[in-house]
Amino acid sequence: YDAIEIWAEHYSRDKGKKLRLSIDQSPMIFTLHAFSYDINITSSNRRIRRESIRQSLQSLAYASEAGAKCVVLHPGRTSAAKDLPDEYWEIQIDSLTTIVNKAEQYRINVYMEIMEPEKKEIVKTLETANEIYRAISRSNFGITLDVAHAQLAGDPIAYIKKLDTISHVHLSDSMPGNTHCLLGQGNLKVMRVLKELKNRYNGLVIIEGRDRTDELGMVTKTMDILKKIKKELSVF
Repeated sequence: YDAIEIWAEHYSRDKGKKLRLSIDQSPMIFTLHAFSYDINITSSNRRIRRESIRQSLQSLAYASEAGAKCVVLHPGRTSAAKDLPDEYWEIQIDSLTTIVNKAEQYRINVYMEIMEPEKKEIVKTLETANEIYRAISRSNFGITLDVAHAQLAGDPIAYIKKLDTISHVHLSDSMPGNTHCLLGQGNLKVMRVLKELKNRYNGLVIIEGRDRTDELGMVTKTMDILKKIKKELSVF
């Protein structure tokens, strides 16, 4: 592994500074995932929206402190399942612009993640992601392609070919009922996706997935899978 992505929730709980000390002593590249638990930067409740933006800005401060050059950010979603996404367009752009402006002061890039196809999610298609990317139109703003989310929405190859930009990548397998599972355990055609990705992307690929019963085991199992991929496709 050459890099690791830290979640802001974990970073903020690092009371003993052990994580921050590890970052200082490690040669790895660090990226940071902004606060996302109960966060909605387009909430129709203004107080929740303001607090969500405040925590997103705090994530930027953490990234600066940790030496991370990019922050992955979840876009806003609708407050109610029956709300129309278009009703949130101006709020979405305004909130993202506020965050991107602050990130520029820190010299940090903000990479908005394309979400899974769920009811309240607004940014869940490559078309919507492209529209927002064009509307923000800033050099420090980009798109995070989550391959598992794309797999649930259809064909991830289409995302790779048609996104205006791919700035950051999250990789895991997926299947009904499990959005992020170990590579090879879901429906993703991993080799095909990585081969296509190699044609237009040379940045970081962050492995996602969770096994609460064997967290370290998932890391080592994924390493074995990546070695096989490297041997077959020479993608890394």
